[in-house]
Amino acid sequence: MTSWSGRSSRKAFTLVEVLAVVGIIVILVGFLFPAVARLMRQSEVARAQTEVNRIATAIRNYYHETGENPYRGGTGGWAWSIGRNLSPGPKAELAAMYARLTDPNSNSVHRVFLDLPLDDDGLLRDPWGNSYVFIFADPDRASTISADGRSISGYGGHIGIQGGMMVVVRSLGPDGVMTDFTASGSDDILSYK
Repeated sequence: MTSWSGRSSRKAFTLVEVLAVVGIIVILVGFLFPAVARLMRQSEVARAQTEVNRIATAIRNYYHETGENPYRGGTGGWAWSIGRNLSPGPKAELAAMYARLTDPNSNSVHRVFLDLPLDDDGLLRDPWGNSYVFIFADPDRASTISADGRSISGYGGHIGIQGGMMVVVRSLGPDGVMTDFTASGSDDILSYK
């Protein structure tokens, strides 16, 4: 269209031009989405690995400074808990352990051993919303520990037994299912790896 002055006065894009731009944007997003999702998963795995290591270190430090295991539940030298919906007993025992690690008024040395945020129930959860799995063992009483029917012997060689107490902290990973940690494809995250 030509105006009175002889110049073109086009002020808008045509529908075809707009659809072409939208199509290009959709294609670019389609290429970027898998890469962004992969990076997010990698960051969640790295966060879980950092947290299991920090928790295990805090438990060992607590043990060395107080001479007590911060987890007071369980029998036979070992205890563990698992899942999103813990029963009231393990949930209360884990919340009490976290209080001993995070609140200086809840332990005998009045020190903070762990500074991770707790949820409304007083528990720590992995990036996927599952409670961390804890395995405590007194190697004098149990050299092999079984949890959920899976043999987990040999932890001592991997994590080192310090002061007579052994602990492994485990995240169930993105799938939320405990798998044999030696199996290929296991996405569980352990504190000693």
